[in-house]
Amino acid sequence: MHRLSTLATFAVITVALLTSGCKSEVYRAETVLKADGSVSRAIYQPIEATPDEALKPGKWSGSTYTRPVRHQQWTGKIADLPSEERSLNNNYFAAWGEFKSPDELPQAFVKKAPEGLPDGKLVVDYKREELGLVVAYRWQETLTDIVTIDDMHQAREELADLLIPLGQKILDRALGEEYDTTKLFDWFQQTGQPWAFEMIDVLVARGGLREPTLEQIDLALAQICGRYGLVLTDSTGKLLSDAQCCEARVKYAEKVLRECLRRRDGGEVPATDIEKILQWMDMKDRLENSKEQLQEYEAYKAAAKAVVAENFGDDEKLSEVLQPLAARILGLYLSEPLDSHDFQYTLEVPGTIVKTNGTLLSEGIVRWTFAGSEAYPFGYTMECESLVAQTDFERQLLGRSVLDTREAIIDYVELIRSDEELRGAMAACVAEKCTAPLYEGPKDRGLFSESQTMFAAMRRLLKLPE
Repeated sequence: MHRLSTLATFAVITVALLTSGCKSEVYRAETVLKADGSVSRAIYQPIEATPDEALKPGKWSGSTYTRPVRHQQWTGKIADLPSEERSLNNNYFAAWGEFKSPDELPQAFVKKAPEGLPDGKLVVDYKREELGLVVAYRWQETLTDIVTIDDMHQAREELADLLIPLGQKILDRALGEEYDTTKLFDWFQQTGQPWAFEMIDVLVARGGLREPTLEQIDLALAQICGRYGLVLTDSTGKLLSDAQCCEARVKYAEKVLRECLRRRDGGEVPATDIEKILQWMDMKDRLENSKEQLQEYEAYKAAAKAVVAENFGDDEKLSEVLQPLAARILGLYLSEPLDSHDFQYTLEVPGTIVKTNGTLLSEGIVRWTFAGSEAYPFGYTMECESLVAQTDFERQLLGRSVLDTREAIIDYVELIRSDEELRGAMAACVAEKCTAPLYEGPKDRGLFSESQTMFAAMRRLLKLPE
């Protein structure tokens, strides 16, 4: 999921806005993995977002402070940045160094979680695999999030149990005794709550797959909305525009308020009161309101403040309760929708890249550009596998280079990974510098045995006589 879609925003934004600030942060890294497993790494990111451990003297061979630069404006390498002192404008930290293995890389990114929850971080999983005539290098680096299905289900129940009664108390205080909000908040419990839960389930399921486009996610959410009476597609099934979706949501909310909000004297609810509630919910603009209307809106804010004070003490204490719940439901990044964490990481590896979920810049360099929100719900993993033909071993064993194309190297690796006996035989060939183990064959010498077929296929690939 590349970013939070329009409909997804509608599903979660109200809760998330209560717990978030507003900032945009850029993270860059340049990593070079060498054949011996050592690593060169350079980082560039906000100082305040860099763990103290990564700022310690001696962690890097070089470092500097610099200003924020968007990815599109960047030129050159991180290590080429000039040496500058920390200042109000130079509020980014850049550093570079050499490390004996990926295990020694400093943990340069930590996304602080609410108290009691695990922090988000970058976790490297590296493996060098000897495959006889080829070496495979597999790199995975995961930006972690904290969502689990069972805990998310529990947290959203807790959140609904907190917010629905709180909302009713606020609206009762703002509207006064002449109104009865019972039916309205019955609607929130019986309809609004399962509706929101269904939408969150879609986001979790689709985000975990990482395959659907934003439009597919929006269509799935629109189908849920349609079942509850909010139509967000046209007669052909195509999504409405953002402006049309917004208008449809407002009309739907007006309808719910008209049907569920009651005056105790049996009279009709004035349109102006419905308007004020929608403005308080930020579903309608207040730009053209009269002075009197703005004062009425302030009365809603005052009611909210008073109810929060009575139940929690103040807004900060309410936020302390809401933040962990929002993080458990929406993860560490989506629960702060006004904040952005923009990553651009490059990796250079030995040999030829044959698998990656990033963008290839060359045969051995890949780049990932992603937002922190893409870690929802189970983390964002940068994956890369490269293959290197051991040309010296080939010549010693075969007298020539056979694995001289990308296709040949891939075919070799697929064969050797498909059969353990074949893998052992190729290891013996390299160690003994002869091809005899490939002719001795597997234990199962049946004419049509799978292993026998694999051994024959390897001999053909290596252009050996039968």
